[in-house]
Amino acid sequence: MLGTLPVIDLVALGDYFCRQWRAGYGRPNAGRAPLATRDELNIDVFDESGLFLGCVDMVYPGEKVAIEYLGMLHGESWAQDVERLAALRAAGWTVIEATGPLLKRPAELVRRVSAALGR
Repeated sequence: MLGTLPVIDLVALGDYFCRQWRAGYGRPNAGRAPLATRDELNIDVFDESGLFLGCVDMVYPGEKVAIEYLGMLHGESWAQDVERLAALRAAGWTVIEATGPLLKRPAELVRRVSAALGR
């Protein structure tokens, strides 16, 4: 889904999320767990019969909650995004749509995710 980014940016993002925080000079976060593993990035979602529903940005699979970022870059694929999110909802998933304005209100985004998780 990030295929429009230059390779150097993709490498930087992968490093940021999957980095192993090792001890050494200038490394204040030694021992910190990675934010994600390679397997946790670009999660594919399937329904109970094994039908592919889509690849989501962030997922809580046990709770069937998906968080999807819908930015201005999605303009050309907007209709596909709408159909993919409809398929997720039809399969019993709660989908939280995060937009640029919502990301500027992180407390509200966290509230929505927490409510969807029943917390």
